[in-house]
Amino acid sequence: MVSFSMMLTGLGVLPLGALGVRYGYQLSTPDKQSDSISSMNPFDEVEPAGWRVALTRFCFGVLGTTGAGMIVMSVFSF
Repeated sequence: MVSFSMMLTGLGVLPLGALGVRYGYQLSTPDKQSDSISSMNPFDEVEPAGWRVALTRFCFGVLGTTGAGMIVMSVFSF
């Protein structure tokens, strides 16, 4: 029998993970811009560190994989 609540949750989580992986750079930028308020760097020229972008993409990738797993488990639940 299909678990609809798990499938709906997976269908909600999977796109969030995919968007987070796709736009990891843009999601990491506002945090660095808020850190640059007290510095002398222009607000528009601040870029996030590579490790921060990679960590953001990795975390959203885990979220998307969890959503895909929830969809598969809801379909194949016994």
